[in-house]
Amino acid sequence: MVFKVNDITATQDIFWSLFRLYLIGALILGGISITILIFLMVKYRARSPDDIPPEYPRLGFIPSALIKTPSWSKVMLIFTGLIVTALTIYSWIPLDYISQTPQTTPELDSSSTLVILVTARQFSWIFEYPQGFKTVNELVLPVNTLIEFKVVSIDVWHAFGIPAFKVKVDAIPGVLNNVWIRTPDKPGDYGYVWCYELCGVGHSIMRSPVKVVSQEEFQEWVKSKTGGGY
Repeated sequence: MVFKVNDITATQDIFWSLFRLYLIGALILGGISITILIFLMVKYRARSPDDIPPEYPRLGFIPSALIKTPSWSKVMLIFTGLIVTALTIYSWIPLDYISQTPQTTPELDSSSTLVILVTARQFSWIFEYPQGFKTVNELVLPVNTLIEFKVVSIDVWHAFGIPAFKVKVDAIPGVLNNVWIRTPDKPGDYGYVWCYELCGVGHSIMRSPVKVVSQEEFQEWVKSKTGGGY
């Protein structure tokens, strides 16, 4: 998976590529593990009490020495460690890409970017737009726009997440985190902003609808909030 510095790759694509990778890996490794387990159960099962070696644990018996670990199990442990390390390194590249807002490109110039300050509080979301107004639990975005969310909390830990765009970032008091999305070309309702950190009794109702509108409709919406131009 290769990302150029100026690519504006949809965060959904990054999420699904990682999801497919881990799903395929889990199915393969899980299948191998279950196969080995079944093989060992069948091959080394004790058909009678006399088949159990005396040094193996029995009911009411504590062995005096540890059973020697087979050499192949050590190889499997090392092999598993290498796989986990490789997946961690591989996943770090796209996840770091998501955490860094991309530069604008000729296809997406600076006029097609929008920075929104998100403030979490028990139990609502406050969105501050660069035009100088705020909304509470009302997130309206224009189509085909690079959106950068700068996220912070004013009370306890929260987590800002939009399932439709497959992004999530912690909202921590005194810490400004950021995450970005590329809005689609098609207007519509795109689910909700949810809190993904247990933040109190109102955690389950801490949500805000996400609405994507045309550029013209967004400008009119901004005018209605500011009483002025876009």
